[in-house]
Amino acid sequence: MYQVGSQFSFYLNVLKARFFDNDGFLNSCNTGKLVEYIDTVNPSVIHIHNLHGYYMDMRILFDYIKNKGIPTVITLHDCWLFTGHCSYFTFNGCPKWKSLCGKCPQKKGYPKSILFDSSSNNFIEKKSLFKDFNNLVLVPVSDWLSGLLADSFLDGKKKVVIKNGIDLEVFKPTSPDEIFYKKYQIPDKFKILGVASVWGKRKGFQDFIELSKKLSQDEIIVLVGVSKNQSTYIKENFKNIIPIERTENAADLAKLYSISDVFFNPTYEDNYPTTNLEAQSCGIPIVVYKTGGACESLDTEYGVKINQGDIQTALDAIRRVKKLDKEKMQKKLVLKSRKEFDADICFDKYMRLYEEITFGK
Repeated sequence: MYQVGSQFSFYLNVLKARFFDNDGFLNSCNTGKLVEYIDTVNPSVIHIHNLHGYYMDMRILFDYIKNKGIPTVITLHDCWLFTGHCSYFTFNGCPKWKSLCGKCPQKKGYPKSILFDSSSNNFIEKKSLFKDFNNLVLVPVSDWLSGLLADSFLDGKKKVVIKNGIDLEVFKPTSPDEIFYKKYQIPDKFKILGVASVWGKRKGFQDFIELSKKLSQDEIIVLVGVSKNQSTYIKENFKNIIPIERTENAADLAKLYSISDVFFNPTYEDNYPTTNLEAQSCGIPIVVYKTGGACESLDTEYGVKINQGDIQTALDAIRRVKKLDKEKMQKKLVLKSRKEFDADICFDKYMRLYEEITFGK
């Protein structure tokens, strides 16, 4: 483990990005120290994940890697690597990433800038950094994202789709105990579960609000990951939504999946959401919007994909679950998960990729 910079430098970089819109080109001093550390490790492979997040100067890192000729894997968890600013552009329908970014419609979206718009310069800089970057493999985690690369300046780079996996020792049908029920106080009704790390328009928070207005007396929504303000708003206005603030307890999350009847994922922008994998691994079907790669993990027998914002169709699909054989459905979904979602399968694919790019195996 090696930490790039300090907490102070992180907040300083956040401040810089807010003014200059230059996330990914920050923290030069600490990135320089990082490459010095990498040099002492003398790695056979460098594997990069997200470079956005106010901690990295891509120019220093990429120049070092290219000069050393170290085989490199970059896993793409979103679209940021080939845009001038945003991590996703589908919500706004912006096509500028295909040619040249500028006058960014999402300047105030993550990574937020309140002053300058440097999206054009960022785009040009990123494009130049990938020029002559050999011995590189891009790993989009969904077929959808892989398809986008063909329209970006990353077209022509070697790519291999490796989809995310999860820990099936944690996410499996799990029976809660009395402590769990006392902690969450979820009534014995037909439970519609929603889970997100941050709830907002992009994740479909308002869609759950609209869905709640259509529910019958025996149906309830359990919404995990809400902020304190959202929790207060829900408690004051909606009796058929149980708000649960974000939990870092994976075992509790597995229990929340397991006691629920259906998982609804109304995301408007996403790549390959692991919440879909977690829900099915715990034995419950998913209803999901036709968004990005969100449908790629869907079980075709029990899962349902619907148009974005179609709340009535979502409710119809959710209520069809009531008529299904729950035990049979759970067995099928768990079996699918073992075949497709096991993190060890994902790791094995990466290990084979490492061997291929280092030893030519």
